[in-house]
Amino acid sequence: MLLDEQQALQMAFSSMEMKMRELQNENVELVTRWMALKAKDADRMNAENEEFVRLKQERERLELIRAATEAAPPVSLGPKPRYSVSRACSCAVILSCRHLSLSSSSDRTSYCVQVLQAICLSLCLLCGTFNGGLA
Repeated sequence: MLLDEQQALQMAFSSMEMKMRELQNENVELVTRWMALKAKDADRMNAENEEFVRLKQERERLELIRAATEAAPPVSLGPKPRYSVSRACSCAVILSCRHLSLSSSSDRTSYCVQVLQAICLSLCLLCGTFNGGLA
């Protein structure tokens, strides 16, 4: 009777071991399929991102080409240029002609500024010396 019980337990153990191996194999197969699917999704997303970046760079390149080829408005000072003199913060006087402004302050510093659509772009800074030349 003890021998029959041992054989029954051995058969149950063998059956469970076989089921465990089958489940492990199925798990490996499912994980492999899932990883392949996710790799395919990642490749698709990478391709879409590359296309988006390529199109964005192309738009920027075309915009730069368009901006570079646009005809700039002619800048002519002519015989009687239009000058204006006004006061600016930290500078004594600004002398401006069209879009360029030159300002001077009491510490012998001059600023050359380009004004485009209410935005000031500093072009250069000139510092004076005691002998009258520029440094």
